[in-house]
Amino acid sequence: MHETGQFKCRYCSDIFEFERNRTNHEYKFHNTARERTCKICNEVFKNKYRNKIHNMKVHGAKSKATLVPCGACGKEYNSSWGLKKHIRREHLMERNYKCELCDKKFALKGGLKKHMLVHSDVKSFACGDCDKRFKTKCAMQVHRRSHTNEKPFKCDICGQGFTQKIGIKSHKWSKHKTR
Repeated sequence: MHETGQFKCRYCSDIFEFERNRTNHEYKFHNTARERTCKICNEVFKNKYRNKIHNMKVHGAKSKATLVPCGACGKEYNSSWGLKKHIRREHLMERNYKCELCDKKFALKGGLKKHMLVHSDVKSFACGDCDKRFKTKCAMQVHRRSHTNEKPFKCDICGQGFTQKIGIKSHKWSKHKTR
């Protein structure tokens, strides 16, 4: 494990001093990349699970595993763990992660971590079209739509487009009297 030397990647020309570094590199940049890229439309995902869900929803691929439905709302999950997490978060409204600065509560640790950016002055995400900077990647992406006029969220009743998901909700309530 600690042996040093010249460990060449089996997929590219990179060379590593330790074998474990080569193994990590191959796993991160070569093996999982194939699992994370849709073979039909070449869209890339954060992990192979999201790629699998994409293939089932967008391309109609069949899952090897049986989907587990939620008894309360019918939403389906690939695992009983995913279903349990959904029930705790959405139906039991468990919020075990509390912000020490404003008392907001979150179901997932990741939600609290993302929320903490609200209390920070760091704006790491810059718009490529103007001088504005943002605390989150999501906020920057929503802002960029003001430059591109992209409206990815469409009303299923009249087809009107919106830059944010919340726009559809208020539109449907005010124009169509539905939720």
